[in-house]
Amino acid sequence: MEEGETKTVTFDRTPIMSTYLVAVVVGEFDYVESNTSDGITVRVYTQMGKKEQGQFALDCGVRSLEFYTKFFNIPYPLKKYDMVGIPDFAMGAMENWGLVTYRESCIFVDPNNTSATAKEYVAIVVCHETAHQWFGNLVTMEWWTHLWLNEGFASFMENLCTDRLFPDFKVFETFVPTTLIRALELDTLASSHPIEVPVGHPTEVDEIFDTISYCKGASVIRMLFNWIGEESFKKGMQSYLTKYSYQNTETPQLWAELGAASGQPVKKVMATWTEQMGFPVISVKSRQEGSDRIVELSQAKFTAGLSSSNEGDVSKYFWDIPISIKLPNGEIMKVVMDQKSMEVTIPNLAADQYFKLNPEVVGYYRVHYSPEDLERLCSSVQELSQLDRLNVLDDVFSLIAAGKASTTDGLKLLQAISKDEKSYVVWNSMSNAISRLSTILVDQPCYENFKRFVLTIFLWIKDDISWDGEPNETHLKTQLRMVVLSKLGRYGEHGVRLEAKRRFDAHVAGTKTIHADMRSTVYSCVAALGESSDFDTMEKLHNKEELQEEKDRIIRAGLAGFLNKELLEKALNFSLGSEVRSQDSPFLIRSVAKNPMGRDLAWQFFKDNLPELRKRYEPGPMIPIIVKGLFETFTTEEMANTVQKYFEENPVQGIDRNLAQALETVRVNAAWLERDLPNIKSFLDKCPINVQYL
Repeated sequence: MEEGETKTVTFDRTPIMSTYLVAVVVGEFDYVESNTSDGITVRVYTQMGKKEQGQFALDCGVRSLEFYTKFFNIPYPLKKYDMVGIPDFAMGAMENWGLVTYRESCIFVDPNNTSATAKEYVAIVVCHETAHQWFGNLVTMEWWTHLWLNEGFASFMENLCTDRLFPDFKVFETFVPTTLIRALELDTLASSHPIEVPVGHPTEVDEIFDTISYCKGASVIRMLFNWIGEESFKKGMQSYLTKYSYQNTETPQLWAELGAASGQPVKKVMATWTEQMGFPVISVKSRQEGSDRIVELSQAKFTAGLSSSNEGDVSKYFWDIPISIKLPNGEIMKVVMDQKSMEVTIPNLAADQYFKLNPEVVGYYRVHYSPEDLERLCSSVQELSQLDRLNVLDDVFSLIAAGKASTTDGLKLLQAISKDEKSYVVWNSMSNAISRLSTILVDQPCYENFKRFVLTIFLWIKDDISWDGEPNETHLKTQLRMVVLSKLGRYGEHGVRLEAKRRFDAHVAGTKTIHADMRSTVYSCVAALGESSDFDTMEKLHNKEELQEEKDRIIRAGLAGFLNKELLEKALNFSLGSEVRSQDSPFLIRSVAKNPMGRDLAWQFFKDNLPELRKRYEPGPMIPIIVKGLFETFTTEEMANTVQKYFEENPVQGIDRNLAQALETVRVNAAWLERDLPNIKSFLDKCPINVQYL
């Protein structure tokens, strides 16, 4: 209603809801609109003139609403579902009931300039926020201690929903490295925390919106889902959401419904995963008795190799573990390990045959095989699925980092796997292992030999990778191209760097546009060449670009990737300039910090600009984001002590947990380096390396 200069807007009556889920957005927007099969109006709002960029998210919104309505057997309770892209937004997205707000790169898809990876990410984020409309909004956690009830479940359901809507994305194959392993790496530390963590002061809330609440939460729910089965999971979820609609809940209420639906001791088992920090490593040793294999299993808390009073007595840790064992004939045995040690008999398994714990990596644990069992497994590694091959490699390198295995064994494993490997998820895992090794070796004289070693590994796959996509190429093949060419370019392969530069120059000149899937790779390889003129060109590209996704690519893969300290100083100064959105500055600073040449520069920049960073971001999640990534690549105890002392003298609100995790990571790096450097150097000195190298 309008009366003179006054306009009155009347809304429908709001349902019973938590106050943190209320949102009002005011602005001039274009929108695209559709409807679900049961008549819910769905809209995606964009800046004026860009509504076509909201079409993909609109499709995801409609289809995800329909999926969850059927899966939970509960209709979406509102009449409309709006999604809005916000030009400068601190978080990725926020699930306000019926009016979800997004960072632009998390919702908009440009048909000509959005990469396949970014499109997948938009689908995942939209499916995550739609899941919250039931799990978090219709039923809300009692208090922030139970945050994971919102975020852990939405993070699992986002993958389940995306997998059903877009099966070509193969999201559960990438879930393992991007979600589960990411959680395991943090949960190794003594400065981790349980999924359910007591929250007293409001400043503590931002700190638990972290990898544990999201990624570990999602991972243990995936383990539960596979243990009790989809039908029991759906039945329990339907019962839980129906019983507690428009109410607040705590974790035991969910376990009760899932236990009743499945007939399994869900509360007993899952309490061991949510109420204590960390995870188990299962030590495996087998012996032959006639035609049977007797497998001895024992569990212990996996530690990073550093003692801490925060963990207490690690011998007291215990988990009820749903265990699966895969046999060469494809059969899978299942058992719940409800004691510290136990034996499992595998009938009719010959002495030279392998067995594999945790097939498809559905369990949230690591496995430490005896040398004999590991040798049998590795000799048949190409018979395993790609996720199982990834799992063997990742478990070995996690044991290496914790001082429970030799780095040289890991280097030999990389050599062995690379010669026949074609899978993206495995190559990505190898890339991650190499990045961890690069972190600890970058200041050492043997680093040049290490870079050459990396090139020999990746040159095995180079001839199978073209710069341009193939007709009807799979999503994972596209990602394989990106990881292989990026690694070759960053580590100095001559031909890759020159081809990237040629393509970049043509792109800038307007003669041939780089495909969106390859832009991050090209920017990264060009940055590795370190030309100041290319830095200036990237800065100009960023400033004139309107698509947020492209701005992100230029910042993270380009400007932060140069290997010239003077240019990295320019990138840091640029981060707080008027051309960089406030939401993006922390990620540019953090990306420079993760660049070996920018590590010390970013630390000094942070200290010099802390007053400005406080003014911009305190309180809130952004300074903790910077702190978490700022120090993790240091490798000396001296540096850990220096950083610790600085923050004792210059306390910053809300960073305690992130700072403790970063400092512990530095000390793990230092211990790894001290323990294994002589053997690594000896191995690299003897390793035959013959590559063209810049």
